[in-house]
Amino acid sequence: MTRVVNAGNTTELGKLGILGCIMVDLDFLSGHLYLNDGFIECVYNAHTFQPLGQFGGIQAVEETLDTIARPIVLTLSGVDPTLVGTVENEVYQNRAVIVYVALINQQTGALVDIPEIAWEGRMDYMAISIDQNKGSVQLNCEHRLRREPRIARYTDPDQQQAFAGDTFFNYIPAISNFKSQWGNEKGAYGGPGGKFGNTSTRPNPYPYGPSGNPYR
Repeated sequence: MTRVVNAGNTTELGKLGILGCIMVDLDFLSGHLYLNDGFIECVYNAHTFQPLGQFGGIQAVEETLDTIARPIVLTLSGVDPTLVGTVENEVYQNRAVIVYVALINQQTGALVDIPEIAWEGRMDYMAISIDQNKGSVQLNCEHRLRREPRIARYTDPDQQQAFAGDTFFNYIPAISNFKSQWGNEKGAYGGPGGKFGNTSTRPNPYPYGPSGNPYR
């Protein structure tokens, strides 16, 4: 596990054998649901995270070099079919989800230190299936930044959002229609939006002729 914040967890990770679990806080409208994928109860922040053991699962949290915020899928299997209706009637969409990684003391069964937040987002939608008198629920969750990458463009509106008052990209729209000839004293901006209108007179770079030397 990378980017561990708490010192106790860092020390524990240096041991030859460790015990840990994944903890999930689901903010349903009817109340928070605290679960973990281990086999013992975990108490954190005055809340008891109930163990699911092999009945709970979580998709691996991906880390990539691009700026796309990856979704995750939480799975609960072995659900009594009579409880499926209760799940369907829950109000959950766009409500918070927090996924923790916790390390557990092997002697006491208590948390070694404050759990590390591995992922935060929002509940999106559920997929429910029933097979052989057993139900399965998949809860798809999106990152709070959503799945679309943040795209910045070389335009004045984008520049103003990042650096208000900066005029660096003010005349970008005029560049595509700019016409010039090497050595010509006149340059033309075809189309509206140019700094000098449609045409402009620019200083001659060779006031003494192409081969003139003003310092001679």
